[in-house]
This record gives sequence, C-alpha cells and structure tokens, in this order.
Amino acid sequence: MVRFYGDKEERFTATKLPTKVLADIGRLIRAFAEIEDLITLYICQLAEINQSRALVLLGKAAITRRLDMAAYLAQMTGPEITAEHTKIFNSGFRDALECRNCVAHGVLLGKTSDGRYAFLTDKTVPTNIESAIQVAISYDAHSIWAYAKVAEQAIPQIEKRLKLQELRAERLQRPLLPHRKAQPRRQPSAKPSRPPQS
Repeated sequence: MVRFYGDKEERFTATKLPTKVLADIGRLIRAFAEIEDLITLYICQLAEINQSRALVLLGKAAITRRLDMAAYLAQMTGPEITAEHTKIFNSGFRDALECRNCVAHGVLLGKTSDGRYAFLTDKTVPTNIESAIQVAISYDAHSIWAYAKVAEQAIPQIEKRLKLQELRAERLQRPLLPHRKAQPRRQPSAKPSRPPQS
C-alpha cells in the first residue's frame, strides 16, 4: 500500500469506528497474535532451546524485539535462513505490523476530510521546540481490511517456509492442565440439599 504524508494541517471529525472496521481490526490483531507465537517458535528453533526456556528468556518482549532477535539468530545460523527471514519479514510485513500497532494502541483522533481514520501513536520525531511531537498515522477502511488479509495469509506461509508445522501442531494439541488455584469440584449428590431452617 502507498504511504502518504500530510502536507497541510488536518482537522478531524469526531467519529466512531464502524463495526466492519472494528471487525477488520480484530482480524488484524488476532493474526498478529498467531504470528508472534510463530516467531517465538522460530526463535526456539534457531536458538535450539525448548519453549519453556524461550518463555523465560523472552518474557513480555514486543514482537519487534522478537523479530530483531530472530534476525540476529538467523544471521548466526547462515546465509540461507537469513535470506528467507528477509523475504518473509519484508517491508510489506512491517507495514502491516505498524498498522496493527496503530489501531491496537493508538488513540483514535477522528476521521480526516478524505475519509481516513487517524490514530495518535506513541512515536515521536526530532524537535527543536520545547515539547514532543507525536506522530499520527491514518488509514482508510480498505487499507485496514487489506492489512488484516495480508497478516492472515502470512500465518500459513510463515509456518511452512520456516518449517514450524511440527512445533505448532505439538503446541496446539497439548491439553490445558487445571489451574493450581482451581477449587475442587464436588460430586453431584442424588438428593437435593435443603436450605437451612430457622
């Protein structure tokens, strides 16, 4: 998608996101949750560690930090995996990730005169004044839909191209164990219990 930079001051119309746009944002966010899991498995594979150790080492690292780690590990592994990494996590992928970050974390400022939804991000640009300048990024409804589609289509491609199918299948087939704080369940009795009498 083409990136535009505003060349004039922009006023916004207060707006709420339509249900269709919200659904596309949800699709985009969910797709990147799956992609983040694949990147974690990819790091496990490159670093030759199990998922438990990766969980401890990665903690709550952002997806961009995980991508940086994976890129570095790929370089350490060899030129073939480095080239594949570069092809998969290209500028189009990063643009979709930026859209996801904007719509997930940005503040909705409103609708622009040409129908785009503007989000105030936490990004700043260099300034020569005494206050920070925050970046606002705007997307039209079609662009959000398109980025969601790109992210959803990337999931099986990443899984296949990085040979993560086996690790992913293993993770998805594991049952959930009971939580340690769970209350033991009572066996249902044949007789209904009577309320206490006064």
